[in-house]
Amino acid sequence: MDAYFIIGNNVDLTKYDFTNSVVIGIDRGAYVAYLSNVKLDYAVGDFDSISAQELKTLESYTNVIKLNPIKVAAWKVDKLSKLFSF
Repeated sequence: MDAYFIIGNNVDLTKYDFTNSVVIGIDRGAYVAYLSNVKLDYAVGDFDSISAQELKTLESYTNVIKLNPIKVAAWKVDKLSKLFSF
């Protein structure tokens, strides 16, 4: 099974096939995925780059893991990947 982390703002997600994949949106990338009709398994981040309404939309759309913005800088990808089993 493939895993995709969607990060960023200017990403054309139409060229990717997410079938049978774990898809995780990171911060604003989660909302970009939502706008592109990509099914997310998780949205992860401190979400300081989206509005409160956009966060509410994500919370109704997928599993949201909200991180403390002070601690996020200390996280490493290997620690984040331990949150998920894929």
